[in-house]
Amino acid sequence: MKKGILLLAVLLLMIGVKAQTIAEGIKHLDADRYVKAESVFKNLVAAQPKNTEAIYWLGQVYFNMDDNAKAKALYQDAITKNGNSPLLQVGIGHALLLENKATEAKQQFESALTMSHTKKGDDPMIQTAIGRAIVDIKKGDYAYAIKLLESATASNPQNTETLLQLGNAWRKASPGTGGGEAFAYYKKALEINPSYAVADLRIAKIFETQKNWVMMLEFLNSAVKRDPNFAPGYYELFYYYFERADFTQAEDFLKKYIASSD
Repeated sequence: MKKGILLLAVLLLMIGVKAQTIAEGIKHLDADRYVKAESVFKNLVAAQPKNTEAIYWLGQVYFNMDDNAKAKALYQDAITKNGNSPLLQVGIGHALLLENKATEAKQQFESALTMSHTKKGDDPMIQTAIGRAIVDIKKGDYAYAIKLLESATASNPQNTETLLQLGNAWRKASPGTGGGEAFAYYKKALEINPSYAVADLRIAKIFETQKNWVMMLEFLNSAVKRDPNFAPGYYELFYYYFERADFTQAEDFLKKYIASSD
């Protein structure tokens, strides 16, 4: 009887997780819905404790929630329980970067690249994760990030996460002049995935730095059209109209932002 109850519990857990995927969790993360993203990745890890990709993304949620210690502890615990993993090593390197320990972080990154290297070359997933980590800090080795991300794109040209981080890296590497390269990578990501609203948001931010409000609004409106639940797009639209004392428009976008948030 107890075995039957246990089996039922496992089956129910599997059914509940079946509809949830890494992609779903990343979509919530891109839309700043951290509670929902955390729930998706936690469920995936509960069903598959050795799913290093789900563990990695759960840690990324914690980084976005400004809980560096929690992300680092998650990665360290997973390595202790499941053995070393290149992707989780990158996660620890990410945490070290946020602790201003660039040399130690670089050692983790290089070790992860060596561990995952095959006859075909470096693993584009590992390269992308390293690029994401470097882009996440204020002063990073952006040239190194671009090199890794360009290599990852050459190996896997359809990966929108890689293209997004490549655009982000160019913007940080060359403030004011890297927008053209960034724009091209964001647009390419949108061609691959027309619902990838976060790329529209990044393009909008390029035009914001240029004070090109017409184009900024065009891409913000495009973002929420692609994904009607894209909270960051609604927030930027709210803030734009609030700053200009158009309180009717601002209120409308604020309500949409609240409705699409956690």
